[in-house]
Amino acid sequence: MPILYREVSDMKKSVVRVLLSVCVAAMLLSCLGITAFADNITYTVKSGDTVYGICQRLGIDFAKNEAWIKQTNNITNYKGLRVGQVLTLPGNGTTTAGATTGVTNFTAIANATVTTASGVKTGDIVVSYLINHKLLAGETVGAVCAKYGVDFDSNAATIKALSGITNWYTIPVGKVIVIPSLTAPTSGTYTAIVGHKVVGGDTVAAICASYGVDYGKNIETLKALNNTANLNVIRVGQYFYLPVSGSVTPTPSPTPTPTPTPTPVTNDLKVNSSGHGTFSLTVNGVEVQTATSGQTVKIVTKPATGFKVSSISVVRTDTNEAVTVTDSSFVMPYAPVRVTVNFVAK
Repeated sequence: MPILYREVSDMKKSVVRVLLSVCVAAMLLSCLGITAFADNITYTVKSGDTVYGICQRLGIDFAKNEAWIKQTNNITNYKGLRVGQVLTLPGNGTTTAGATTGVTNFTAIANATVTTASGVKTGDIVVSYLINHKLLAGETVGAVCAKYGVDFDSNAATIKALSGITNWYTIPVGKVIVIPSLTAPTSGTYTAIVGHKVVGGDTVAAICASYGVDYGKNIETLKALNNTANLNVIRVGQYFYLPVSGSVTPTPSPTPTPTPTPTPVTNDLKVNSSGHGTFSLTVNGVEVQTATSGQTVKIVTKPATGFKVSSISVVRTDTNEAVTVTDSSFVMPYAPVRVTVNFVAK
């Protein structure tokens, strides 16, 4: 009886793994906005999309299929395309751009979101990423999604399933949550869903080995990703999809070269007055005739009886450039200056 119990228990675990793999594959398709079926493809229109552009990305011959697309989607005016509108497009009998009809789950995605990533072989593609993020104190899953540019609302169910979350409000600090994304993270670990273009002599085991994927541990996931029950049947030219682990170490920012501090220099202070008063220049309360660059020079004025100061100006004698005067003070530049004070009758 114990042996029978273990067999039943193992069978239950196997069924759970299969169901989870299928759910994960389905949710990945959902988060990317495209679903491919055996015969037709459904596509959710995004901002800036045109029917022609969508066909180009999905490898569909627009000219040959225009009438079918119009009739199937009841299109009378292409300019009336709406964001969020779901289009049905032909999946078979079209001129494709590298995809094959052998892979039904990811055919559309493979052509719509072709992205390159480090380590991907020539001819292979990356269709999506699963980003691993360790939750920090005070972080919420919504904030983490915003950090990676992922819409939380439309991906909440996927994140829950991938991360094993049962309650958004009881996630412990340090838990690794999995975020589905169309772009790779700039740092940290992730899983890339890679489409390998099958060539002569390829086997599933060999493809997995070439990417460092454990074939034995990922059989059910591979079946779900490729919508097949038989991994022994692959065809030259088709894309075979597999989960590939990766990591990104951010390139450290170069240390900025410090700007050298110029050596202080001492220059003359020339004075000029319109009469009807005198003035002196002081540094730290001491009257001076020269000052060192960077020092604050105070202009102390003494108008004659019945007169007042009308203006004060400080000009570099080498360039005639004005020096800013604030509250009868200025900072000595790296050049001699001329200080002029004008007095007028009150």
